[in-house]
Amino acid sequence: MKKLIILDHFLTDNKGHDEQYDFTVAREALRRGIVTEVWSPKRKGLQPEFVKQCLKMPFWKSSSLLGTILAALGSIFEWRALFQREELDMDTVVLIQTIKFPILGFLSLGLVGISVKPKLAIVLRRGLENGIAKTLMKYLYTRKNTIFLPDSELITEELLNEGFKNAKTLPIPHMPAREAPGKENGRVVGYFGEARYDKGFDLLPGLIEKVLKEDQRASFIIQSNVHKRTAAVAGAVGRLFNLRGPRVEIIDRYVADSEYAALMRKCSIVLIPYRAKLYGKGTSGILAEAIACCKWVVVPASTWMADQKMKYPKISLFTEPTVESIAKAIKACEGDFPGLEQRIDEWYKFHSAENYLNILSSV
Repeated sequence: MKKLIILDHFLTDNKGHDEQYDFTVAREALRRGIVTEVWSPKRKGLQPEFVKQCLKMPFWKSSSLLGTILAALGSIFEWRALFQREELDMDTVVLIQTIKFPILGFLSLGLVGISVKPKLAIVLRRGLENGIAKTLMKYLYTRKNTIFLPDSELITEELLNEGFKNAKTLPIPHMPAREAPGKENGRVVGYFGEARYDKGFDLLPGLIEKVLKEDQRASFIIQSNVHKRTAAVAGAVGRLFNLRGPRVEIIDRYVADSEYAALMRKCSIVLIPYRAKLYGKGTSGILAEAIACCKWVVVPASTWMADQKMKYPKISLFTEPTVESIAKAIKACEGDFPGLEQRIDEWYKFHSAENYLNILSSV
């Protein structure tokens, strides 16, 4: 691999895990002397030199239904034009670090009838979602020089069983800087991320009420962009804000990486109340960061997150997405374990930009 193009239609905001992911991988590739660019839609403000704002704004950003339909159809021709650019040659790897089912279809249609010279590497986050997705993936794999690289061992196993023989598991490259654990005051339970039903946001008010009543040591930090509420969680937002007080801190906005890290350090427990049936076999960057910070983590059973308990014992499982089940898992977050420092050393060794590039270069 002499050239790396990270192609990301989701990279529209100057914050968040998409930016962390793309920039971390890009900087490691540049450090190795690989010619590297991140292709994105238009972004606000000054950007690193390696960011090339050459993509159209994604169709889901359209403000009308007709505009969304027209932009979606236009994305087929955009994919076609992108892969006919001369700089995408046989020495290039094009990395798509996240993709969703409709985009997979538009990409496949855009590549019909053209020769794909670069290696196309697609990071798979949710496994084989349905039969149509599997068919599209087989087409890209057999006809369009494409490899699929999950960041979950569960998805890798699924792909290998379906005949995708070069599937390998990628790490999550954006870990917090290694440092001594921050001061924890009591049992501080933190929730980080979007206000979404699949992430269990709607369970938070009842859960907070129950835990605060049963545990006088407990307090909560909720950092979520709840102003972007959906219908599935709207009813929970008012209840949640009514709980705001000395034991419940609510941060209703995006935060800078440094503030996010400081909030994480304050917590003794990181809560990930996702619905396993909806979240699938996917990974969690928040879980990976919480482990790196040596926190207790509460996660759903029968998920990739639960499987990490074999590598890191401070994981407490709940079996059902209910207030009672999750509260019980929070209560079980007590004590410490010997040998954690070595386990975290191993975690950082795997989940690193260096290991990411090693794996990407080997396929």
